[in-house]
Amino acid sequence: IWARSPDRVAIAIASLETKAGKRTKAPDIRMVQGAIVRGTLRSSGDGPPIGSTGKTLFHVAHQGPARPRSGAAAESSLVIGNGTYELRVAPGDNYIFLKHIGDDSAITLHTEDGRSYDLDFNGSQPVPKNEAVDARRPNGKAPIRRPRAAYKASLASAPD
Repeated sequence: IWARSPDRVAIAIASLETKAGKRTKAPDIRMVQGAIVRGTLRSSGDGPPIGSTGKTLFHVAHQGPARPRSGAAAESSLVIGNGTYELRVAPGDNYIFLKHIGDDSAITLHTEDGRSYDLDFNGSQPVPKNEAVDARRPNGKAPIRRPRAAYKASLASAPD
C-alpha cells in the first residue's frame, strides 16, 4: 500500500496480514520529504548525454521503502531529452536501475531524508542510433524501442 504526493514520498506498507471475512485496519502511511536522486544517462563514461526521443524511451526506476521489492511496482522517471532524470525516494536502501535494461544497471543506494544524490548511468559502449530491441506492448500499441547496451550506475557525489 502506498500513496502519492508531488513533494513528499510515502513509506509504504510492505505487507498486511488479513483474514477472510474479517475487516482489517491498515496502519497510517507516513509521508516524508525523502531524498532526491538525480543524474545523467550517457552512452559511455565520457560520452554525450542521451535522452528519450521519439520511440526510444529511457526510464530510471527505484524500489525500496516507497515501493518494496516484495511487490512488482517500481516508481520511475523518464530520462528527458538532455539525458537527465530526477527521482524522489524514501529514506533507506533504494534499488535504483534503468528500466528494461536489466539488473546490470542496478545499484543499491542508502539515502537519508532531505538529502540529494547525484547518480549517473554510463554505458560500457556507445548506443548505435539504429540498434535497439522492440518491446511489444500487451495493449497492441506500437512497440517501444529499447536500447542494446550495458550500463553501470556510478555515484557522482556524496550527499549534500
